[in-house]
Formats: sequence, C-alpha cells, structure tokens
Amino acid sequence: PSMNAAAFYRDLVFMAIISALSPAKLLVFFRGWDDDFYEKLLASPLGIRCLRWFCLRADLVLVLASTIKAKLVDLGVPADRVSVTHTTFDGDLLRKADASSSDGRFTFLFMSRLIRQKGIAELIHAAAILRDRGFRFRLVIAGSGPFAGEAKEEVVAAGLTEFVELPGYLRGVDKGSALKGADAFVFPTYHGEGCPNCILEAMAAGLPIISTTVGGIPDVMQPPAGGVLLDTVSADAVAEAMQQFLENPDECARLASENERLAWSTFEANSVARYLESVYRSL
Repeated sequence: PSMNAAAFYRDLVFMAIISALSPAKLLVFFRGWDDDFYEKLLASPLGIRCLRWFCLRADLVLVLASTIKAKLVDLGVPADRVSVTHTTFDGDLLRKADASSSDGRFTFLFMSRLIRQKGIAELIHAAAILRDRGFRFRLVIAGSGPFAGEAKEEVVAAGLTEFVELPGYLRGVDKGSALKGADAFVFPTYHGEGCPNCILEAMAAGLPIISTTVGGIPDVMQPPAGGVLLDTVSADAVAEAMQQFLENPDECARLASENERLAWSTFEANSVARYLESVYRSL
C-alpha cells in the first residue's frame, strides 16, 4: 500500500482476510507516504491500533525512507522488522534513447506529474529570476496533471516562452531522449513522496540533481554528492541552486558522473529485482 486512506484501509481488509485463511508470511511494502493521513491515524486510538496490528502482523515491512522507518519504530514495530529500500528505474529507457536536440543552452529538466506541490510554480518563478539576471538557459517541464494549464499561463505571464518548454507527458524513447538531452534535473517537491522514480532516472542519465529533503530523497542522494537538496522551497532558493549549476559546469560534470555510477550499480531494475528476490527468500 501507500500510506493514504484508500490504500491503507483496502489492504488492512486484505491482510485480515489472509490472516484468517492462511499462516502465510507477509511482506508489507509502503510505496508512498502521506504524513497528514499518518498523523490522523495517530490522533485516533482505533487508528493507532489498526496501524500497529497492520505492521506487527507483517513479517517484514519495507519503506522508502529512513525517516519513515523511525516513525514505525517509535510506534513499537521492532527495528529489525523494518528495512529501508528504494524504487528502481528501467535501464532500457536510457539504453535505447538518443539525446534530444539542443541549441547549446544549459538545459534544466523537470519530469513528473504536474501538481502544485511538486514545486512547479516556484520553479517557473526561479526561471524568471535567472532570466532577469542575464543567464541563458532552457527549462523543460515535462508531464501532465491538474497544474498543467496553470503552468502554461504562468510561463506566458512571466514572458518565459523563449526559456521554458512544456512538452506534456513523455514516455518511452521520448522520455529517455529528454533525460539524456538535459544537463541537470530540478525537482523542488514538497509533496508526500516516497522514493521518486524520476530522481533515480535522472541520476542514471548522468544528471546532477536539485531537489528537497522530502521522503526517501535524502536516502538516495546525500549532498554534496549528487547535487543540492533544499530545506525549503521558494523561487529564490531554487534560483540560487540553479545558478550554482550554471556557473560551475565542471562541478556539474563531476556530480553527474557520481550519480550515473551510483544509479546503475544500485537502482537499476535488475539489481533491485535480485535484492527483492533475496528478501522473499529470507522470509
């Protein structure tokens, strides 16, 4: 499940049925985490009982961030029954792609679902700040979602049509080409993330990262290695981080090499599949 109402209560029912019918061992893998819903559970005695039973009934709980493990241990789940892991990326996405065409400008890429909590408005305003400072660059905001229309309006209102592109949702070769054609990845999210796949894909493409300390992001990227993690999301903070990359291309290249090496050795699908297989066998 994810830690949200729909997934948690659905899988609570599934777990109760399984427990009644079978002694099978159980693995719970929290793939997402909504802190607001978690706090609501903790505010209710019944919610706490349900959550404790859910986690203690499992023989092993996998989570995507060390901060989430700490929450469950505080709840009373034994530390040796909670393991921190990560999501993965499909290596073929990048093996089969060629870099998208570039006009020589430094290219920042954002690629995720377009919702306000991913920091898109702040990113657009950061682009305006950099433009006003005289920097030459390109920002690609790829994805679809409820904020797409408003994002386009903000780009036009800020006079950024020469700097910002919104190609919509990309998949397959187009997605791989966008990743390989970029120079840096910007993901200033304050959404309830687990371990975002887009971060791992960007690292595998050899991109330095600008992101935040949300969810499992600090577990896969630990500055100064890999890039910059923002403590707070604002247009000024995002612009400062982007400016660091624009002014230090050699440092960007070093960060890119670190990320690519780490991603392919640790997060590529085949490596993660072998890890998960070992987890299942251990149970």
